[in-house]
Amino acid sequence: MDLTTQQFSRVTSGATKPAYLVQLEHAGFLEYFATIEDSYYDGNSYLADGIEVADVRDQVSASIDLFATPTRIMQSISGSWRNGKRCKIYAIPSSPDSVSDYIVSEAFLVFDGVLDSSAWSNSRIRITAIPKTTSSLYTPRNTFSEISAILPSPGAVVNWEGGTIVLQART
Repeated sequence: MDLTTQQFSRVTSGATKPAYLVQLEHAGFLEYFATIEDSYYDGNSYLADGIEVADVRDQVSASIDLFATPTRIMQSISGSWRNGKRCKIYAIPSSPDSVSDYIVSEAFLVFDGVLDSSAWSNSRIRITAIPKTTSSLYTPRNTFSEISAILPSPGAVVNWEGGTIVLQART
């Protein structure tokens, strides 16, 4: 992704913290959140609803915290957030000389992915997302080896074409 020189200097400046706009499909439909005041961007209204973008690692993962409403808790417990639900995060860099000088029209996409986990703890829901380009690499997630699950163990007897074969371990 290409950033202007001004956007790059604002994002990398140690004195500023970017604000974020987040599109999240935790509930099965897209919700729009902002880490600053209510905002309008790209035809969508983003609400400041207690969301916090805890971590965004380029092309690796993103972590998001939401208030734990009863509905979100049930979604997290039931797993209704699964099956490729979307997550997009836009960053809005602040001006280096001001902590509240956010220009929403300067937002740019920093993460485009799918939900990977949702966990409820106390009054927060922690959501982790992975890039949609790598999500298919991890699906399905087998916790066993497909080969070892079908091969008989050493010492097993196999009857084949009228003969008897006793399997031995390779040494």
